[in-house]
Amino acid sequence: MWAAGLVATAVLLFGIGVAVGEALHDNPRPGRRQTSIGTIILTATHSGVSK
Repeated sequence: MWAAGLVATAVLLFGIGVAVGEALHDNPRPGRRQTSIGTIILTATHSGVSK
């Protein structure tokens, strides 16, 4: 009976290890910065505003 418990524990630990490994692999490394540069063009929409 203890052999079945040992196997179940081993399977559970293996599953937890796989889950943690996948979670660490999927997430990007913290601290990496990404800069995006965009241009905003403003145009006059009202008749009283000059360009």
